[in-house]
Amino acid sequence: MADRRVLEVCFSIPAEHYLEDGQTCAMHLRAFGDRLPKALYSARPRGLQGSDWWDRLRPGRERVRAEIAEMQRSALCLRLLDLPRLSALVDAWPTVERLQQAETIDYRMRLLRAIAMGRFLRMVERGRPVIL
Repeated sequence: MADRRVLEVCFSIPAEHYLEDGQTCAMHLRAFGDRLPKALYSARPRGLQGSDWWDRLRPGRERVRAEIAEMQRSALCLRLLDLPRLSALVDAWPTVERLQQAETIDYRMRLLRAIAMGRFLRMVERGRPVIL
């Protein structure tokens, strides 16, 4: 549980103090100056959005396969999506050992986005209203 006082202080600081001249840690620099290593401020670590995709999808792999089968009954999906490639991805599901390899980008990006796009295309095909 967060300390309410800490949250109130953080929320009371004007937004412009968090970013100054393109420096995202300007406030930290003013507060700590040279007492902390410069590498700490210059580092730009990047995380991985949706890094738990494998854990979430592994139990539902058959649902993914069924979703692709539904897409194969859609004229729009057949025309716009590479369904054989998506099926091949599901057939060659990565093991834990392969999760760090670059090829998993096909799963995180191509497969997951294609499923979302397939659902959207099928909704459009059925004439359901699309709310943007």
